[in-house]
Amino acid sequence: MEHKGAAAKGFPNLIKDIAQRYSLSCLALFETRVSGAIADQILRKLRFFSSYVVHDEGFSGGIWLLWDPSLMHVDILKTHRQFIHTQITLIGSTSPFFATFIYASPNSSLRRMLWDELRSLTNLAPWITLGDFNVGRLASEKRGVAGPNLLSMSQFHNCLQSCNLTDMGFSGPPFTWEGRWG
Repeated sequence: MEHKGAAAKGFPNLIKDIAQRYSLSCLALFETRVSGAIADQILRKLRFFSSYVVHDEGFSGGIWLLWDPSLMHVDILKTHRQFIHTQITLIGSTSPFFATFIYASPNSSLRRMLWDELRSLTNLAPWITLGDFNVGRLASEKRGVAGPNLLSMSQFHNCLQSCNLTDMGFSGPPFTWEGRWG
């Protein structure tokens, strides 16, 4: 089976259904596998009125941030090939918060650059980071033939500590990708 990411025929309807079912006012999509004119065409089909895109590089990366401006004001403060850093204010609120949407590179050298970038943002509060960090904090967060990369895990842990970030946990299946196609 060929995987086309956001370019798959049913993708716009799937996103619209999810957004409606869960009353989403903001949505971040990672590793979209499309950019340029095709991305713009897909974004027009979605029910979000505002968006910001960090384009993919070939079949790697890509971050789409979508939001409803009638419910929130989003200022894009900084972008990088691995993140979109924002300040968000909910309509009717006077208390903004910072949100960084991350798709960390699978390449550990490039991830180290991301950790340095995140450390430069640490004076901001309240701050939430979310996305795919492509490394776990614990050995139990890794599954597969290759064991966990302890150096990468340590660098990630150190970044979280120096940024004063806390893992909020998750709900749902612990692994969302099986490492195989089809």
